[in-house]
Amino acid sequence: MEYSILSNNLKMPMVGFGVFKVTDKEECQQSVLSAIRSGYRLIDHNA
Repeated sequence: MEYSILSNNLKMPMVGFGVFKVTDKEECQQSVLSAIRSGYRLIDHNA
């Protein structure tokens, strides 16, 4: 996975997982857990 180095020297993944259109709470929770298990570390939930 590619990362960008932030001004505070932390790494931020260049690829994220978005859930902003998921309306079902259970589906959202399972999707995020599955993404984390698959290696995602950037979760975008902004509406």
